[in-house]
Amino acid sequence: MNTQDRIHNLQQRRRHLLARRECRGAPIAALDLELTVVRSELLALYASQRASHAAIPLAQTN
Repeated sequence: MNTQDRIHNLQQRRRHLLARRECRGAPIAALDLELTVVRSELLALYASQRASHAAIPLAQTN
């Protein structure tokens, strides 16, 4: 699975968890823990993408 697919899957998972969190009687602590894990992984993937984009030299025009 490439990075973009993983980001997309994590974003969908996050939306699902947030929707479940709004339900009455939902296990809030467990959902919050999973949301934290998803958020951390997303942040790491975003940082990795930023670093790889910064490492690509821009084409110079003369």
